[in-house]
Amino acid sequence: MIDTAGTLVQAADALKREGARRIPACGVHAVLPGPPWRVSRAPLEELVVTNSIPLSKDKQIPKITVLSVAPPGGGDPAHPRRGIGVHPVRVGAGRAKETVP
Repeated sequence: MIDTAGTLVQAADALKREGARRIPACGVHAVLPGPPWRVSRAPLEELVVTNSIPLSKDKQIPKITVLSVAPPGGGDPAHPRRGIGVHPVRVGAGRAKETVP
């Protein structure tokens, strides 16, 4: 879970100081209660989260990729023959655009 992203940003800063060239990050639940300035200013290449907690329009920035936890074609994701479908929903510039894998 990513709440304020403070710890995530500190970790990314430390990795950058140690010479990391690429710093991707991921989390399942993105709470992000305040403005997304921490994520946008962080040396993160990309932050991948799920849509288990919907991101408001002001948090939809280019660095954040949202993956849908909805099963492909709908239905019960817990059904043993269906599995959970995860597909990316690119978020940026205030709009979400679904991309097909």
